[in-house]
Amino acid sequence: MGKSKKQKVGESYFFGLHIILCHGPVDAVKRIIFGEKNGWKGNVTKNEDIFIFLPTLFGPGDREGGISGTVNVLMGDKDQPINTYLHEKFFTLIDGEKVVSTYRHLTSLVFNHFYMGNSPQPPAISVEVERIKTGWDGNPIWNTAAADCGNGLNPAHIIYELMCCPEWGAGSSAIEKTQLKKVAAILQAEKFGLNIVWHEQQPINEFINDVLRHIDGYPCNDAAGNYFITLCRDDYDVSKLPVISAEIKKIKKIKRSSGADLYNQLTLIYTDADTGKDASVEVRDHGLIKSMGRTRGRKIKFKMINDPVLAKRIAMRELHKLSTPILSFDFEAMDSACKYYPGQVVRLIFAPANVDHVVRIIKNKRGDIKRPGSMISAVEDIFSMSPDAYKPPRPSDWENPIKPPKVISQRHLIEASYWLLSHQMPRQALQSMTSIDTIAVVLARKEQGIDYNYTIEMLRGSKYKPAGAGRFTPTLTIFQALTRFATSLHVNSIRGMLDLDFPAYAQIDNEIISVDSIDVAKNTVHIRRGCLDSLPQAHPPGSIVWFPGLSDMGVIAEQFANGIDITLKLLTNNPMGQLPIDAAPVDKLSLSGRQGRPLPPANIKLNGHYFPDLIDTDTMALTWSCRNRKTQIAQRLIDWTEANVTPETNQITVIEVGLAGKPPYFSKRVAGSSPSRITIPFNSTGPCYLRMYAERNDSGAAISSFITYEHTFLWSGYGAGYGKRYGGMTKT
Repeated sequence: MGKSKKQKVGESYFFGLHIILCHGPVDAVKRIIFGEKNGWKGNVTKNEDIFIFLPTLFGPGDREGGISGTVNVLMGDKDQPINTYLHEKFFTLIDGEKVVSTYRHLTSLVFNHFYMGNSPQPPAISVEVERIKTGWDGNPIWNTAAADCGNGLNPAHIIYELMCCPEWGAGSSAIEKTQLKKVAAILQAEKFGLNIVWHEQQPINEFINDVLRHIDGYPCNDAAGNYFITLCRDDYDVSKLPVISAEIKKIKKIKRSSGADLYNQLTLIYTDADTGKDASVEVRDHGLIKSMGRTRGRKIKFKMINDPVLAKRIAMRELHKLSTPILSFDFEAMDSACKYYPGQVVRLIFAPANVDHVVRIIKNKRGDIKRPGSMISAVEDIFSMSPDAYKPPRPSDWENPIKPPKVISQRHLIEASYWLLSHQMPRQALQSMTSIDTIAVVLARKEQGIDYNYTIEMLRGSKYKPAGAGRFTPTLTIFQALTRFATSLHVNSIRGMLDLDFPAYAQIDNEIISVDSIDVAKNTVHIRRGCLDSLPQAHPPGSIVWFPGLSDMGVIAEQFANGIDITLKLLTNNPMGQLPIDAAPVDKLSLSGRQGRPLPPANIKLNGHYFPDLIDTDTMALTWSCRNRKTQIAQRLIDWTEANVTPETNQITVIEVGLAGKPPYFSKRVAGSSPSRITIPFNSTGPCYLRMYAERNDSGAAISSFITYEHTFLWSGYGAGYGKRYGGMTKT
């Protein structure tokens, strides 16, 4: 039979894209979504480059792949310069000169030769931007202090811009600003922020009316024709209300809504802030359900709401209206009644019809010469009615099984090795990294089954800012001590390992191991030790075994130079929200450029033994095996005891032997593959050390391996060991 070949599943695709988002500038670019996956989250407030590194966002690197590369954020300021990449790739030749727009007054993103997976069809890209404090002209927005409601833009500011903006609004200056500021203050106190993208496909008046529907407001014009808003709120004193009585000519219709008009259940559809998709909240009037003997529900949409707390509050407001039998009035009044405006609350008294009610004006239409006066429509104001008219849902004994996010107790920060990056990054992107570039990786164990990921916050200056996100890493716990060269792990459970592709990459503390197979019946894992740039080590019971695979980890979406110290916090995310940043512990990692360092020597034997305690000969025979980070990128990891691998070009092995606490008396630098044997002479009896590491010349700079082998032993020489050898026992 012929040997099977590995199937080629696709190519890596790099794209150059320029995406116009909206009129600019905006306050901030907050998030970039690829397909339905978050590719980046942060807070960019000026022209800035974002580096994204999520090479397994869609799946394993050799299958669906992910994303990586640089995104230029162009805010669209009035003095924005030409983007270098656009000038190079998207120019027009005019008289032999490259010409390209600066794209001022437009917020856009430039994807600069950006890796977007292994499919020729790039994923749909969505971008979350925020504009709250910036006006349409790039200057601070009107009434800036009241613009931010904490969960979106103040609706009063949305209406102001739609009325005043000369570019996409009505371009009107006829606005009663003092009254509108009062409305803005009320809405800000109510945390009534709205979020929406307007594409100008809806007429301005319809858009304004939709905003008013959300906030329960009425559009009005004063005697001078200036526009203002009235909010439907419980903010009046009945004894001080204006009275409409003598002006009434005739009441044309009085109607109370019947039971057939009422609803006792309401589902409100709003927009989920994280996904951008529809979410819903449901409320019920249990008293009305009981009296009606059935459930009668209705759905309404308030898509500008992103806050579930606000959505619940508005659902209660709307159900209050729909579940309450309300009187409505249509009446004809004298010209003097034309001063009453929509939304205004008045006391309506008309003795012939036995009417004495607090009502809210809905419409006031003036007559003409033939029929002077006003035609007024009003409804009984819901805030003036008996509180028994609406019964909010009774408290429930149900306890939510979903608990708030907890602190991640098991966390492990590491630098990504060359092997790990080779399985995550496209080859071209990996080759573009210099020897001093490095990428940090987070391993974190899930605390609760409902936790779905975590956000990585990195300290920048004095503040923590988003630096990426991570998937939880599967773990096991060993319950027996693991000796240095043991090849079987006894673990608490092998559940979660059954889907692994063997051999699998795993890690215990700082030792990298290869998991080759499992014994389900015995909860035993068969492993090989000390792979890549790690040493075989002993591990106590309770040690954590991490199984990051190629995607179950957190990657900080930024390249660093070695010598940098980073400070992180991990914020758990679950359906109840995100762990507060003040509750998260601090983790620190010093970066040393791991991926660019040569692999250290392995399979080191002293007189034919691994890690001996005693050398009792006058000379010591030293053997080892070389390793090569660039050729050792296969799925199967080479363990510490395996034979020699041809090292990298310009790689040498450094050997140092000395007495404990003293400089080495023997030092040798061996180029290329290790020789079969090096003999080291005896110096004097006492504790000695052997130190070995790899070194590679990179453009004149010496780069040493990520770890150094160092072993201490007692060297007694031939005479001290004479009796033991001839007695038939040699201690190693």
